[in-house]
Amino acid sequence: MIGSDSVRFSKHHHKTIGRGIPEFFAHRRRHQHRPHLYPLWAPDLTTTTPSSVNDVNSTIGLRAQAPALHVVKVEPYSLHMLGRPRRSLASKVDSLEMSYRSPLEARIAKKTTKAIVDFNLIADGDRVMVGLSGGKDSWALMQTLDLLRQRAPIRFTLVAVNVDSGYKDFKHDVIARTCEERGWEYRIEHTAIGDVMDDLLDANATPCSLCARLRRGVLYRIADEVGATKIALGHHLDDFIETLLLNLFFAGALKAMPARLVSDNGEHVVIRPLVYVGEDEARAYTKQCGLPVIGCCCPACGDLSLQRQRVKRLILDLEREHPGVKQSMLRALGNVMPRHLLDTRLNPSGELRDSVAVRLDEATPQLLQIHGRAG
Repeated sequence: MIGSDSVRFSKHHHKTIGRGIPEFFAHRRRHQHRPHLYPLWAPDLTTTTPSSVNDVNSTIGLRAQAPALHVVKVEPYSLHMLGRPRRSLASKVDSLEMSYRSPLEARIAKKTTKAIVDFNLIADGDRVMVGLSGGKDSWALMQTLDLLRQRAPIRFTLVAVNVDSGYKDFKHDVIARTCEERGWEYRIEHTAIGDVMDDLLDANATPCSLCARLRRGVLYRIADEVGATKIALGHHLDDFIETLLLNLFFAGALKAMPARLVSDNGEHVVIRPLVYVGEDEARAYTKQCGLPVIGCCCPACGDLSLQRQRVKRLILDLEREHPGVKQSMLRALGNVMPRHLLDTRLNPSGELRDSVAVRLDEATPQLLQIHGRAG
């Protein structure tokens, strides 16, 4: 028999499905005093009171997972949100709203969920195309999104796309086999990007940026073909701050990359759900999940003389000497003060501000007359 709390939960859950993740969590924050109304990232909920880890898994409708699950407490959610009364601290530690294979997986899932909410990355009905290069970051992204897809209060689908640059010995067959083993929809696109770059670049030029632009163009084309509404890339926290310093040191620009980017023609949306996830976490998670890391086979791959690798070492040294530097730089990207910069487009000179003020003063009487006649 379903209790009254569960009835209210079911109604709210039904209404929540169509809103999308950001609206759902925003609603929850507005009603922290009504915890029984907040559905979890699991689609099938019952009113059976769980008494063990296995009961928790069956109660919240988790799919079959790898053996030897470790129960992880993920605040601020707990089983009392399903309409059950609060229990003792010891009881709450043993019973959770979600089971993950490890604390690392729980931490990455939480950070990715926060990014999805903060930047409105995924909505109900989205078809997300994941750029799967075969590197540690793209594998971690694919695994995490698939994990969240099974728990989300909204529905979205995934398709992995690998762009083969045409280099010899690239193991695209390993990518295909791994996706098939895990039941992931995938597509491998064979290109001649490597040959094109050899023709366009000078002998000492860095190929990475040109390669990224060419691969992005291929992803845009495939997104139209597979009907993708979002293109997810595996850039993590370290990529954001490294790009910031690269542009600062070598390009004379104060910019990084956005977590959500709309293409110039407005037809594609690129998202980066791992913005809060560190490179070390992505590497450890890929290894923990047993995913095969595949190099791109580019001759410049891993060259420590490249500018990005130099910046990476700089950040590593700073973080070792001053723990928290990376988090501080990431926060800085969301705490911009234009008036304290030298860009006159953001902070015009006094003469320009005065001229604008004069024009506004001259236009005010005319605007008032127009407003009076309209009234």
